Amino acid sequence: MKTFIRSAAGLSAVILLSACGGTPVDTATSDPQAPTPVVTSTGTPSPGASDVAPVHNAADTVFAQAMITHQQQAVDASEALLAKDGIAPDVRTLATEIKREEGARIPTLQGWLAAWGEPERTTSTEPVPGNLADEDVTALENATGAEAARIYLTAMAAYYDGSLQMAQQEATAGKNPAAVSLAQNAASSAQARSARVNEILAVS
Repeated sequence: MKTFIRSAAGLSAVILLSACGGTPVDTATSDPQAPTPVVTSTGTPSPGASDVAPVHNAADTVFAQAMITHQQQAVDASEALLAKDGIAPDVRTLATEIKREEGARIPTLQGWLAAWGEPERTTSTEPVPGNLADEDVTALENATGAEAARIYLTAMAAYYDGSLQMAQQEATAGKNPAAVSLAQNAASSAQARSARVNEILAVS
C-alpha cells in the first residue's frame, strides 16, 4: 500500500510576513514580463515551468513548497480510495478528477522552485492548512466501502478549505506573476471543488 506524506511544510513564513505588515525581500530579480506558464481554470498547468520569471519572494517560495506537499496528499488519498471496492460511482469520479487536477500542478511548482534555486521542502514544522492528520490517513487506509468514501470526502472538504486559505494568502503576499496567477486559479478551483465535495457528502 502506498505511504502517505504524513508531515508537511508550513506557511509560517507567509503568515509572519503578512502579520507584520512587512514587504517580503526579493530573492531574485528579473524582468517580471518574462514568459510564465499559464494555468487553466481546471488547474492544469501548461508546459514551461522552467521558464518562470526568477523574481520571487519568501511568500512565493513557501506557497510552492507547501502546495507540493498539500497536493501530493490529495493525490495519495485519491489513489487510496480508488484502490478500494464498494466506492460509489460519483465518489470514484470525483476522486479521479481530484487526482488528475491536483497532481498536474506539482511538476510546475517543482520546476519553479528549481528555477528559483529554492529547496522543494522547507524545514518548517508548522502544519499546512487542510492537510490530513496522521489518524485520518490511517483511518482512510483501513476503511472500506461507504465508510472509506465518507472519510475521504470529509478530508477533501478540509483539504479545499486549506487550499483556499493558502491560495488567498499567496494572491495577497506573493510577487512572482505566475505563482500569483496559479494561486488565483487554485482559489477558484478550490471553491468549486469544495461545493461538489460537500454536495456529495451531504447525501452520503
